[in-house]
Amino acid sequence: MRRKSIFGVLLLTLCLCVSVAHSQTITAVSGTIVDPAGTPYANATLKAQIVPVAGGVSPYVTATAAPLIAPFYTKLDAKGTFLISLVANASVTPDSTYWQFTISIAPGVPLPFGTGNQSFSSGNITVSGATQSLTATLNALAPCLTKECVGGMSVATASGASYVATCNNNTIVSTYGSTNQTISLPNTCAVGKTFTIKIGVGGSVPINITAVGSAAIDAWSGAQYQLGSVASGVPTTTATGGSVTLRWDGTQYWIVGQI
Repeated sequence: MRRKSIFGVLLLTLCLCVSVAHSQTITAVSGTIVDPAGTPYANATLKAQIVPVAGGVSPYVTATAAPLIAPFYTKLDAKGTFLISLVANASVTPDSTYWQFTISIAPGVPLPFGTGNQSFSSGNITVSGATQSLTATLNALAPCLTKECVGGMSVATASGASYVATCNNNTIVSTYGSTNQTISLPNTCAVGKTFTIKIGVGGSVPINITAVGSAAIDAWSGAQYQLGSVASGVPTTTATGGSVTLRWDGTQYWIVGQI
């Protein structure tokens, strides 16, 4: 009788443990990280850290009350591919937590042909489901690893009242012409990355060029660079110019050419 009681307690404990384990979601997060020219972030390191709400308690796994001790690390393979298992945000307390991912490569592609060490971070990402791919999200942020990539010729068309460029953009053509448009340039690109911004047909008002975060631009008109145009939408050669090329030096953007 005593043996049956002990066995029953053990069976109940096992069932509870299985129940708890199934009440939280573990997500297999994957991705393949390459720069804009397709060069893989081979053998880079990925760091995943939890971002709690401001002023909130230390994050823990809701089902077990176990503290969520982060960051977690994993290595990318020779193709820039990674796979890491993380607790889904819906299984974390407090609510409204996020994951943030940082990719670092050292030494990278050595100078003078490459851009050396590189590191970039994602914004706040909600992890959910059984599987989740971050390939597109992280590749949009990945700086160039080679100088050939820095000189790439990808073209983006900006529309709407504002536009945030990525390191994949090289030439940005604005076709928005009824309201002042702000084009913001990133501050996580490879040193030497250039952006050329032009006013396309239909542009009839100034475009305000600014920089994200603490980055700056070396010529200013009220805390930003203003790219002007004539009423017909054809780029002008006035003081502000109708086309401008800026180069990122790791701290700010320098104007290297304007038409």
